[in-house]
Amino acid sequence: MAATNVVRDLWMVGLSCLFISSSLFLCMAVELNKALPSDKRFPLLEIKMHFHEIKRLHENLFPVSTLRTAWFVLLVVSVSAMAIGVILAIRPLQ
Repeated sequence: MAATNVVRDLWMVGLSCLFISSSLFLCMAVELNKALPSDKRFPLLEIKMHFHEIKRLHENLFPVSTLRTAWFVLLVVSVSAMAIGVILAIRPLQ
């Protein structure tokens, strides 16, 4: 029973961090669009299709970015929490 609660909590942390990191990536795209000329801007509904290009351009235009750092940290935390949750679900604690 305790393992089920831990798995559920890890998944909730992972999903929450994933949602926040997706929101931060959207903020990165908006910040990038503000710095780009109007003919080079990315449509916000298509940012996932231009993921690598947005990330690369953001790194070039904003070499030191707390927004990008927070996005990356939350992305790593979310993937780690969800992976640990899957491992515990497959092989519960003794």
